[in-house]
Amino acid sequence: MRMTSVLLVFIGGIFVSCDASETPENPENKEITTAKVTQDTASQPVPLALEISQGDSDLIVNDYLKEALSPIRENFRRINTKENWTTIDSIALEESTEGGEALFYYDNDQLKKIVARHFGELGQQLNEYYLLADELSFVF
Repeated sequence: MRMTSVLLVFIGGIFVSCDASETPENPENKEITTAKVTQDTASQPVPLALEISQGDSDLIVNDYLKEALSPIRENFRRINTKENWTTIDSIALEESTEGGEALFYYDNDQLKKIVARHFGELGQQLNEYYLLADELSFVF
């Protein structure tokens, strides 16, 4: 019992003698201060230094891709603005217990777009495949 009391006094003395300024992160023992957030300062908006995008004009880094991506972008726009498809086929996907569905969009018997929706336990995954001249051109 006496040894336990001595040990507790010793440990208590260590905690009392520790100072926040004598930490390994503060070897020069400078005074550490903390900032308090009050309602007045928390409600003031913080100014952001963001610039508004100017569209294609601010993409100087990828300027060399502009011509190469032009047919792919045009195909993407053309396919997604089309409302009347010749045929839309559907098949069930059974890659998981929740299943899924794939839709095949045809224009004049030519496959243009595939949309695959995979259902999962916590959500779903949607993949869109775009074809140009019977070849895969873009996946979203």
